[in-house]
Amino acid sequence: MDRRTFLSTAFVSTLLPNNVMAASSCSAGGQSLDDRLLAWLMLDGGPDFRHMIAPEYDSVYDSVGNAYWRHRNRAHEIANNNNAWQNKWQNDFFHHTNSAGVTFGILKEAGWLNSMYSAGNVALICNAVGSKSRNHSLSIRIMDQGNLDSGDGDFARSGWGGRLASVAGANSVALTSTPRQFCFGLHSSGDINLYDKSNLIALENSRNAGLYEYTSSNYKTDRRSQLERGLTSWYGGKRSTIPPSSPLFRVMESERKLREFGEKIDDVLALCPIPDEIRALYTANVLPNQPNRLVGRYSFGRQIRNLWDAIVVNKDLMMRTCSLDYGGWDSHANQKDGIEDNIRDIWGVDGGLDMLWRNLSAGDRANLVLVISGEFGRQIKDNGGNGTDHGKGNIMMVIGEQVNGGVYGDMFPASELAKLGQNTPDIDGLTEFDHVYGAVCDWVHPASSSVVFPYKASRDIESPGLLDNLFV
Repeated sequence: MDRRTFLSTAFVSTLLPNNVMAASSCSAGGQSLDDRLLAWLMLDGGPDFRHMIAPEYDSVYDSVGNAYWRHRNRAHEIANNNNAWQNKWQNDFFHHTNSAGVTFGILKEAGWLNSMYSAGNVALICNAVGSKSRNHSLSIRIMDQGNLDSGDGDFARSGWGGRLASVAGANSVALTSTPRQFCFGLHSSGDINLYDKSNLIALENSRNAGLYEYTSSNYKTDRRSQLERGLTSWYGGKRSTIPPSSPLFRVMESERKLREFGEKIDDVLALCPIPDEIRALYTANVLPNQPNRLVGRYSFGRQIRNLWDAIVVNKDLMMRTCSLDYGGWDSHANQKDGIEDNIRDIWGVDGGLDMLWRNLSAGDRANLVLVISGEFGRQIKDNGGNGTDHGKGNIMMVIGEQVNGGVYGDMFPASELAKLGQNTPDIDGLTEFDHVYGAVCDWVHPASSSVVFPYKASRDIESPGLLDNLFV
């Protein structure tokens, strides 16, 4: 991480303890997650979860299971006939039946997700609605802020992850290349339309968490090392001459705490080798069963590494929420080729979440919840370009060992059949995200949703009490 990125967070000058304790173990359980942790994965671009989670093929023409394949075959790049639809359903999906008796499939590219669902650890929240706008930038901002009332000019508002961390008296850690607004904390006034970054930690590169350090072997020849040595000496000398009442004293303390913090984090992680399976996510290694495809996308693999590292040192970070992201979901054309690689990277066997889960301790998995969503969904039927256009309702996923897995809401509403004659038919958005995220907040830190989502009571939900038992 570069100096400017880390210093941009007020955290280093206000919240870091004077003496940061180092971990004593190199496993991800070395600093076990005694507190519950929310990891939010935002899929920028509007993921078509109806591509990944589909209804059972049905030969009856006016059934949901026939209408889906009749109006979606181009997005799946299969022939427009019953045999092709049935073969696709039989061969390319894992089959499940939910508590309402509805049979559905999970695309085989999402093998880890299928295993987690079978284990009862995945909640599929159907007909969830994020933003009601079809504008990407506005909708992403609304989702980051967790605020349906945010408009075009509302850039300076808190994020729902930052608010949750604030209520819990902890920090929100950005694992992405640029901190998302999700991590912006609650303003001291309690107004969610304002923000405070004092509990935001930017951890874009967990293996380079602190300030640049010179060594005796390179400072004579390396210009950066010469500057670093000079700055270190200047701060060290100046610190002893400035009284605590001086405005510069806070700057001096910020540099000291940041340096000590970075050194502790770097020292701990230097003794904790990155698991080979996680390292493979952002290197040029290939999967044995997929020799022609590189493992993962570089950025997402790095974020998974950052998350694993952050859990190793979670007590030092005082972390209760963190953010990841994965773009490339705006699938107006060639949807199959575009998003199925994404699906493998995230939910596949040997994909990012699988590698993370394998390398966490049992205690850490028990205290971690993953929430996955996009800014909006796609439409019910495909378009002329083998893709789908912007829509409203979608699925949101809540994943964890303390989750009461299953399907929440009407998975494939029969009412959609009447909409198939429209040019741009949406999945109806019936449950607004305040309810989904609010339930997660209350699990992470009891009674926090009333602060994080103060308007939840007025937001739509498909049926009363739908999410009351989302967690064990």
